[in-house]
Parts: sequence; C-alpha cells; structure tokens
Amino acid sequence: MEKRDYHMWSDDEDTVLVSLREAGHPVKHIAEVMERSVSSVTNRIYIKRVPLVARQMEMDFGHMPESQEETPSILSRIFSKLLG
Repeated sequence: MEKRDYHMWSDDEDTVLVSLREAGHPVKHIAEVMERSVSSVTNRIYIKRVPLVARQMEMDFGHMPESQEETPSILSRIFSKLLG
C-alpha cells in the first residue's frame, strides 16, 4: 500500500470500522478495505475502544482465549499434575 498523507477519520469511517471489527474481521483486512495502514486502523480501534471478541482473538492470535477453550491449556495440565 502506498503511503499517503494523514487525514482525519470521518464519522462514516468510524462506523464502518466498528462494524467490520465487531463482525470479526482482522485488522489487516479492515486496513485493506478502508485503504488505511494497519497501524492507523489499530490505533483507531484503540481510540474508539472497540472490544476484541473471542472470534477476533482466534483470527488475530491463532487461538481462542483460555476461558473459552474446551480443553485445558498446557499450563493447567502441568499444574494439575504437580498439585494434584
């Protein structure tokens, strides 16, 4: 993506950003759709405080959060063997 001059985020862009993020789209995809840098989108998500839901965490980090996994994590299994 070619670098372009900074321009302010419009209310419409904020709406699209929040909708895409809540629908579970990863930051890289949102940046491409909105023709913004990944850094710009990441910063705007932080500023707007758009929550990261479990599906997004799986897409962004390659796994579900521990609280939603059906199998115990490796650390949980190790601790249960040591303490149990």
